[in-house]
Amino acid sequence: MHLELPLASGYLLGSLLLGIPYLLIYLTRPDLRQQLIWGGVACLPLALTAPFFIPEYWNPPYYFGDFGFVRLGIEDFIFSFFIGGIASSIYEFTFKKRLVKMPKNKTMAKDWKPYVGGITFLVLMEVFFPQHSIISLALLGPLVAAYMIMCRSDLRTQSFAAGGLFMMFYFIFFTAFKTLFPSYVDVVYMKANLFDIYVKGVPIEELLFAFSVGCGWSILYEYVVGYREK
Repeated sequence: MHLELPLASGYLLGSLLLGIPYLLIYLTRPDLRQQLIWGGVACLPLALTAPFFIPEYWNPPYYFGDFGFVRLGIEDFIFSFFIGGIASSIYEFTFKKRLVKMPKNKTMAKDWKPYVGGITFLVLMEVFFPQHSIISLALLGPLVAAYMIMCRSDLRTQSFAAGGLFMMFYFIFFTAFKTLFPSYVDVVYMKANLFDIYVKGVPIEELLFAFSVGCGWSILYEYVVGYREK
């Protein structure tokens, strides 16, 4: 017999639980703290794209901030902050890598084009293809990563490795989440609009999202701020 928590608490609790791996990295790797915070804060504006996915992809209940004219809650910002921080540092944390600042004459420091371009891409895709928001998000990471890798070929290995790492992490996390909320996918997700492909009950769209985030977000800090592996 399974004890299922109220579905209304799913998004909020799931987002808060992401704080556990975030805090683990923060406490065990002081050298990654700036990167963790930077990755989380930089990801916060992307929470504003949450209404793009409602209701064609999913329709999550909110505890806080569910405005009448738009579906946007504090859960979206909590989720974005922790996801951004973890994805930004998961490669360095897993493989015990350390970063060093690049010489000013060799760095693309403060080049925000991939960040601004990525947000612009999402908005344009929503305007022209509003029914395919999750596909747009799955394409975003690899496209942004491709641009950064063309400018910084040293980031190629990290991008693909982090994409796989973050996808595995997210799969494990989502599987654990489903033990608390077994019916969450059935009730909250618009299954008629999904690919109908599941990995241990996890929609393939969620795994594509995770790979995209890991692939692009993992190298954004190094690219924008100007760091490389030691």
